[in-house]
Amino acid sequence: MRIGNRQGQGVVEALLSLPLLFLAGSAIAALLYRGVVFYYTDYQLHEALICTQHESVNHCKNELHQRLGKVLFIKSPYETQIIRSYRAVRGKVSVKLTPELSIEKELKRTL
Repeated sequence: MRIGNRQGQGVVEALLSLPLLFLAGSAIAALLYRGVVFYYTDYQLHEALICTQHESVNHCKNELHQRLGKVLFIKSPYETQIIRSYRAVRGKVSVKLTPELSIEKELKRTL
Protein backbone atom coordinates (compact mmCIF):
# COMPACT_ATOMS: atom_id res chain seq x y z
CA MET A 1 0.00 0.00 0.00
CA ARG A 2 1.46 3.28 -1.10
CA ILE A 3 0.85 6.54 0.78
CA GLY A 4 0.94 9.51 -1.58
CA ASN A 5 1.82 13.10 -0.99
CA ARG A 6 -1.17 14.91 0.60
CA GLN A 7 0.28 18.33 1.19
CA GLY A 8 -2.26 20.30 -0.86
CA GLN A 9 -5.34 18.36 0.17
CA GLY A 10 -6.35 20.73 2.99
CA VAL A 11 -6.20 23.74 0.69
CA VAL A 12 -8.34 22.01 -1.94
CA GLU A 13 -10.94 20.98 0.66
CA ALA A 14 -11.04 24.50 2.09
CA LEU A 15 -11.52 26.02 -1.37
CA LEU A 16 -14.44 23.70 -2.00
CA SER A 17 -16.16 24.03 1.39
CA LEU A 18 -15.67 27.72 2.30
CA PRO A 19 -18.08 29.09 -0.35
CA LEU A 20 -20.77 26.72 0.91
CA LEU A 21 -20.19 27.79 4.50
CA PHE A 22 -20.26 31.45 3.47
CA LEU A 23 -23.51 30.94 1.55
CA ALA A 24 -25.15 29.15 4.49
CA GLY A 25 -24.00 31.84 6.93
CA SER A 26 -25.31 34.60 4.66
CA ALA A 27 -28.70 32.90 4.33
CA ILE A 28 -29.00 32.50 8.11
CA ALA A 29 -28.02 36.14 8.68
CA ALA A 30 -30.57 37.35 6.10
CA LEU A 31 -33.34 35.29 7.72
CA LEU A 32 -32.44 36.56 11.18
CA TYR A 33 -32.44 40.17 9.95
CA ARG A 34 -35.83 39.70 8.29
CA GLY A 35 -37.23 38.21 11.50
CA VAL A 36 -35.94 41.09 13.60
CA VAL A 37 -37.36 43.63 11.14
CA PHE A 38 -40.75 41.88 11.13
CA TYR A 39 -41.17 41.66 14.90
CA TYR A 40 -39.75 45.12 15.60
CA THR A 41 -41.96 46.71 12.93
CA ASP A 42 -45.00 44.85 14.24
CA TYR A 43 -44.30 46.07 17.79
CA GLN A 44 -43.67 49.69 16.74
CA LEU A 45 -46.84 49.76 14.61
CA HIS A 46 -48.82 48.55 17.61
CA GLU A 47 -47.26 51.26 19.78
CA ALA A 48 -48.07 53.91 17.16
CA LEU A 49 -51.71 52.80 17.10
CA ILE A 50 -51.88 53.06 20.89
CA CYS A 51 -50.23 56.49 20.68
CA THR A 52 -53.10 57.78 18.51
CA GLN A 53 -55.45 57.49 21.47
CA HIS A 54 -53.67 60.41 23.18
CA GLU A 55 -51.74 62.21 20.43
CA SER A 56 -52.36 63.31 16.86
CA VAL A 57 -51.92 60.87 13.98
CA ASN A 58 -49.07 62.95 12.51
CA HIS A 59 -47.16 62.94 15.80
CA CYS A 60 -47.47 59.16 16.14
CA LYS A 61 -46.55 58.60 12.49
CA ASN A 62 -43.40 60.73 12.90
CA GLU A 63 -42.38 58.70 15.95
CA LEU A 64 -42.97 55.50 14.00
CA HIS A 65 -40.72 56.76 11.18
CA GLN A 66 -37.95 57.61 13.64
CA ARG A 67 -38.11 54.21 15.31
CA LEU A 68 -38.20 52.27 12.05
CA GLY A 69 -35.13 54.13 10.83
CA LYS A 70 -33.14 52.58 13.68
CA VAL A 71 -33.71 48.96 12.68
CA LEU A 72 -33.53 49.36 8.89
CA PHE A 73 -29.77 49.79 8.64
CA ILE A 74 -29.81 48.60 5.03
CA LYS A 75 -31.94 51.71 4.36
CA SER A 76 -34.74 49.79 2.72
CA PRO A 77 -37.52 52.11 1.61
CA TYR A 78 -40.75 51.77 3.55
CA GLU A 79 -44.23 53.26 3.62
CA THR A 80 -46.44 53.84 6.65
CA GLN A 81 -50.11 54.58 6.85
CA ILE A 82 -52.24 55.32 9.93
CA ILE A 83 -55.95 56.01 9.57
CA ARG A 84 -58.18 56.96 12.47
CA SER A 85 -61.93 56.43 12.24
CA TYR A 86 -64.69 56.73 14.81
CA ARG A 87 -64.37 53.22 16.29
CA ALA A 88 -60.93 52.01 15.19
CA VAL A 89 -57.43 52.95 14.19
CA ARG A 90 -55.82 51.10 11.29
CA GLY A 91 -52.17 51.01 10.46
CA LYS A 92 -50.05 49.53 7.71
CA VAL A 93 -46.31 49.33 7.19
CA SER A 94 -44.75 48.06 3.96
CA VAL A 95 -41.00 47.47 3.89
CA LYS A 96 -39.38 46.96 0.49
CA LEU A 97 -37.35 43.86 1.25
CA THR A 98 -37.14 40.89 -1.11
CA PRO A 99 -39.91 39.68 -0.92
CA GLU A 100 -41.84 42.70 0.37
CA LEU A 101 -42.78 42.70 4.05
CA SER A 102 -46.24 44.10 4.80
CA ILE A 103 -47.86 44.37 8.24
CA GLU A 104 -51.42 45.54 8.85
CA LYS A 105 -53.06 46.06 12.26
CA GLU A 106 -56.33 47.38 13.56
CA LEU A 107 -56.94 48.65 17.07
CA LYS A 108 -60.57 49.04 18.07
CA ARG A 109 -61.48 51.75 20.52
CA THR A 110 -63.40 51.08 23.69
CA LEU A 111 -66.24 53.45 24.36
